[in-house]
Amino acid sequence: MPIFHPTELARWAALAAVLLSPWAWGCVKPVHREILANFLLVTAGMAVLGWAIQKRLPAAGKAALAALGIIFLIGWGVTCNPKAYWEAGLETLVPLKANIEALPGTLDRDASIAWMRLLTGLAGVFLITADMASHRTWRSRLWITLALTGLAVAAFGIFQRVAGAPNIFWAPGLPANKTFFGPFVYHGNAGSFLIIPAAAAAARCYYALSRQSESSVSKLFWSLCTLVIASALAVNTSRGGLLFGYTGLFFLAALLLPLWLQQKPSPAAIVGSLAALAALAAFGFAFGWEASMERLFSAGIIDKGRLASTKAALPAAAEAGPFGFGSGTFYMLFPHYQRLAALPGQVFWKHLHCDPIQAVIEWGWAGTIAWSILLPGALAAGFRRRRRIHPDARQSFLLLSGCLAGLAALLLHSWVDFPLQIPAIMTTVAATTGFLWGLQPTHDPSSPPEEISSARRRVRIRTRRRSLQQDDEPASAPLRAPSRSPSTTPPPSHQPSPEPETTADPARESVADSQADPEILPKNPLARPTPRRQGRPPSAST
Repeated sequence: MPIFHPTELARWAALAAVLLSPWAWGCVKPVHREILANFLLVTAGMAVLGWAIQKRLPAAGKAALAALGIIFLIGWGVTCNPKAYWEAGLETLVPLKANIEALPGTLDRDASIAWMRLLTGLAGVFLITADMASHRTWRSRLWITLALTGLAVAAFGIFQRVAGAPNIFWAPGLPANKTFFGPFVYHGNAGSFLIIPAAAAAARCYYALSRQSESSVSKLFWSLCTLVIASALAVNTSRGGLLFGYTGLFFLAALLLPLWLQQKPSPAAIVGSLAALAALAAFGFAFGWEASMERLFSAGIIDKGRLASTKAALPAAAEAGPFGFGSGTFYMLFPHYQRLAALPGQVFWKHLHCDPIQAVIEWGWAGTIAWSILLPGALAAGFRRRRRIHPDARQSFLLLSGCLAGLAALLLHSWVDFPLQIPAIMTTVAATTGFLWGLQPTHDPSSPPEEISSARRRVRIRTRRRSLQQDDEPASAPLRAPSRSPSTTPPPSHQPSPEPETTADPARESVADSQADPEILPKNPLARPTPRRQGRPPSAST
């Protein structure tokens, strides 16, 4: 596929969004969120144009496409039927006459439009990564992008701690605070962002260390990458980032432990693993790990204020109905329930520290079910695909394990924080879930032919031609051995033709297996084992 093909450009743009979105403070400000939304909408448009030129649909699961359809039907339907608008100066909701009074409507059209535009662009990222999941080269690029993005954010945050920076370097106008880390103003968002890249980098490190053909430089780089990101989770003072970041790494270790034991690790590998853990502990304590641990055990995961706000939001969730109050309207609605629960009025809650309950408030129970199919359902889809992929397909197997571990830990974190309300984290989640839904253990016929190794493709073509030639031969024709003197050749009944060997050429198999994953090779029911060329049988005259 040409590099300037719309599908190729859309794939590169999606990876660029994952890589660059954290550096504008996580795109939490409205102006940065709008820029990200416009960029993702253009990316989605290029992808749709490319698929139209190729006359195919993106390779995503039917359940995921159905969930996306329900989400957009509810989201845009409620947005186009506003029943109020938010008066920012008075901080109150002003009623409006809806277009259709019988249908549900949003509490503020402008806020819902801004969030729905972002979600539409993120749906494009989801479909693009789902489509690239069946391509070996693009899987590797996605894997490297996730890991390197986490490495950049983690290294920058550690440098800030070492340098004693009072604030983000390119944001001198912001008030001095101690909660920033890396490019994120709030360290909790930074900790949440690093959860998926930490698991992806650890899986990539295992992939490099387990391959004998991998260079020593590559092994050292990915080992240091994993060490830096894991240390950043400890250096950052976010309790949730520390706990759930290492929970994701623990999930990954549990997924890969059977594979590691099956390979019968050498004593040197065991000693190296213990040395890496010791180096991680020493690096973390050198830059303030003990402070993060002390804060975690002293204050707990959820403080009393966050727990009280979650309880105060439960009546709003009960009144949301099937379609909710509109996306992006939580901060307009919550002050009313904040007063009813007698919570401190001076505390402004832009997001609830519990994403599932906020989803019920803004999307209703019908929309929340659709989101549950799309996000937690991606875990079920990933585990189902993982059982069908042979562990020898190292790239797909390890990347899938890393995405499963990271996404599972992040979804657990969303119950005590709001990572799914941060655009930069939402972009990473869209790419990860798209990969989990799009990876197929069998080859997709719509995939371009360059994604299959040329060596294995030539073997398959020759095998099919021979099988078709054998099928075209008459069934009643006797099998005769070729001979230069037919008159002196004994009858076929006295000299049966030698049976062809069923063992394929080892050299041919080694070349093909080194360039292709087993899961992308289709099982052709018409194909037969490729026979080795037999010498011409000697004739009677010779």
